[in-house]
Amino acid sequence: NYLLFEPVTSITATLIENEIVRVLTNYESRARINSIVVTAAPDQNSFNISLSVFIANQTQPTNINLILQRTR
Repeated sequence: NYLLFEPVTSITATLIENEIVRVLTNYESRARINSIVVTAAPDQNSFNISLSVFIANQTQPTNINLILQRTR
């Protein structure tokens, strides 16, 4: 995604968060977002993502933590 080549700022983090919400809403009907937090980590040149979703037919949310980082 083009956003990984933008400056690592809170504005870019918000844009990434909005894009994740848009993609999950439009393309994954089995998942319902419980919470999402994207934070910029400029010293590591990366973004930390914490996502909690309810998967269809599950009573407990699934929690996903990842780091988005450019490789070049």
